[in-house]
Amino acid sequence: MLLMTQAGGLILKAYGIPEDLWPAGGGSNSGPRLVSCAGQKDIDIPSVGIDDALGGWLAAEHRVSLGHRDIIHVCGPLQVHGFERRYLGLCQALKSAGLPIQGARNFTGPLSTEFGLDVAARIADSVHRPTAIFVHNDKAATGLLHGLARARLDDTDVLLWWGHAAQGAVEDHVVNRVADAVWGGMSLIPPHSTHFSKIFEKLMETPRNLAWREAGERERLRVTEPGHPIARGLPDHFEPDQQDAHQTDRLWRCLELE
Repeated sequence: MLLMTQAGGLILKAYGIPEDLWPAGGGSNSGPRLVSCAGQKDIDIPSVGIDDALGGWLAAEHRVSLGHRDIIHVCGPLQVHGFERRYLGLCQALKSAGLPIQGARNFTGPLSTEFGLDVAARIADSVHRPTAIFVHNDKAATGLLHGLARARLDDTDVLLWWGHAAQGAVEDHVVNRVADAVWGGMSLIPPHSTHFSKIFEKLMETPRNLAWREAGERERLRVTEPGHPIARGLPDHFEPDQQDAHQTDRLWRCLELE
């Protein structure tokens, strides 16, 4: 039907279409056509495809150029052509850089959030952790990031949480996990604009709305743990330049100004 219209041409994006369904040439209305495809071979019309091997090579080569030497590869079953080609490209890049190809650092399975969480748990339990991870799929990457964030949170002493425009995009289970860590002893630093974040609302039990004023008060901050890395280079106390004061019902009672 498309070829019978007055379209000037046709770009067909396809994967695995049977050969007898490929558009044939000829006809007065048949304009130029291009097939964008993956895993399709022996096409007798102009086509562009995906070079999975080159993609895997470039991804690994970039990480190596940044100094990474221990790279984990997370992909679907290697019996699938695209996954296999990306893995081969990654292996070629590692070999060119003189790095060993470790089968134990290659995780294959269904590309799902659950699979990503499983890989994250296995990485967290490993004594030798990677410096970079190459993941083939968004769902697996999401699970992996959430899982690694959970493991990293367990080792965190001070968390700096900055947010501004996408406060609502943070999932509730992430907020609950951070709140549990704070109640368990982890310190939290929420800079300006974080007052609209879910974690601030949960911890401070406020509606997140602020009032502000400029009253010329003096604020003196004392360093209570001078040996902590986050306090490196600070004197025993200091006074910030005058700033406008932001007030919430509970936060204001938690501050002491000298």
